[in-house]
Amino acid sequence: MPYLGFEPTASDTLSVFKYVATSSQTTFTGADANGATLSYDVGDGSCQVWLNGVRLDSSDITATNSTSVVLAACTAGDIVHIQATKAFIPADVVPKAAGGTFGGAVVAPSLTLSSTPLPVASGGTGAATHSANGVLLGAGTGAVTTAAPSTSGNVLTSNGTVWASATPATGGSVTIYVNHNATTATGTLAVTGFGFQPKSIILFSAIGSADNTQNYGAATDGGTTYQLFGQGTTAADQWDNNTGIFRAAINASNRVDAVINSWDADGITFGITKTGSPTGHVKLIITGFKE
Repeated sequence: MPYLGFEPTASDTLSVFKYVATSSQTTFTGADANGATLSYDVGDGSCQVWLNGVRLDSSDITATNSTSVVLAACTAGDIVHIQATKAFIPADVVPKAAGGTFGGAVVAPSLTLSSTPLPVASGGTGAATHSANGVLLGAGTGAVTTAAPSTSGNVLTSNGTVWASATPATGGSVTIYVNHNATTATGTLAVTGFGFQPKSIILFSAIGSADNTQNYGAATDGGTTYQLFGQGTTAADQWDNNTGIFRAAINASNRVDAVINSWDADGITFGITKTGSPTGHVKLIITGFKE
């Protein structure tokens, strides 16, 4: 039968296949009259079919799949055009395959999740796990650590260097009693139990002896500048200076002097200097104040 109507043409996104029907042919597939193989997507309902130049309605098309179109029986010589949508990437834009040629199957990239912790410098924590409900603590370029909540009611506190979970102070000041043996060699005396790092202290000291020296000392702002007043029965044991925090003297030649070595997270460490051979016990009453 001669061809009637306008012949469909191909475009950048469509391809047209031309078949010349044989007697009673119903299925059109494989190479067309021009040698092109029907390899486009005709199975998604987007293809269009012309019979002798007349566009067929979808009801005139018996079936389609990815590589063939089935119609009702045609007469020998009928011209069938199948216009199909391109459903693959042309070879000229397919990634270069191993060996230096273009084309071939398009392989979707695969994603592999790494179990290695992301470094801090790259925005990660540098650690594989963290304590449940812990507060993250930075460590420079090292792995981030955590401070656990610990006891119920605790608060996050700092001693100026590290953060830790600690019991909150119940008041603005705490008074500590210390009984220091005056015969102890020169060294340090750590006083703890404040529950916080004192900001300032007021101290009373006394030592039982014939001289019976008593004195008061004060220190503020976490520093090592003091105010000290001593009271004794002899002139040598009476003073007002800022060279120490307390002096417990049996007499002028036998005494215990102290300065503050450090202000600690839970108290104070005194530096003790023993002069001569003092005896007895130095009684200390220390009141520490929070900031």
